[in-house]
Amino acid sequence: MQKFTHILATGLVVVAGAAYAAEPSSMTSQPTQSPASSASSKVPQAMPMATAPMSTAPKQSAMDRRHAGISRREVEHVQEALNRSGASLAIDGIWGTKTEVALKQFQQQHALKVTGHLDHNTRQDLGLFG
Repeated sequence: MQKFTHILATGLVVVAGAAYAAEPSSMTSQPTQSPASSASSKVPQAMPMATAPMSTAPKQSAMDRRHAGISRREVEHVQEALNRSGASLAIDGIWGTKTEVALKQFQQQHALKVTGHLDHNTRQDLGLFG
């Protein structure tokens, strides 16, 4: 019997919630009780559902997603190694456009596949092991 009561109460909450959502003007006035909800004080009353706020965070660029697994410390090591090879990068640990362009130039100069990715052969030629 308890299971039936729970199902019945849940159904009333869903119905009450749907009725509340269907009447936008009810947000400014006092909620009215339907005959079903006034019959039993044990039935929980529906609460208005909050809507999730829209994200205001900027979307990640494709470059950011490709290099998301590289730690800031590792990016600093890559930037230092690229600078030793002739690049002029700020050592900031951020994988940006300048770092990727410098890596592509390094790959081209060392007859590596030019991808802008830090693959095994590129790591090896940069002197980065690990």
